[in-house]
Amino acid sequence: RCSAQEQERRNSQAVALEKTVLPLLCARLPLGAEALGVGASLDGTCLRLFVRLDEVPPQIGESLDAHGRSALAAKVAGVAGAL
Repeated sequence: RCSAQEQERRNSQAVALEKTVLPLLCARLPLGAEALGVGASLDGTCLRLFVRLDEVPPQIGESLDAHGRSALAAKVAGVAGAL
């Protein structure tokens, strides 16, 4: 889908950026979220963050309803904005 020049640029720049960002993302995600990967645009201005929101076991007396999942998603979005 891309030219040889774009492929070379991807391999030399975007992959390095992705490898740098992934550990930072992993370290900042809240409990119940797992970083699956990072994708960078060829010009380096955009990142795609792939995160799985696992079901977190509720603490005693609480339930993980839609509000709990929404709160987890909001925390992940906050982490993404900080990167």
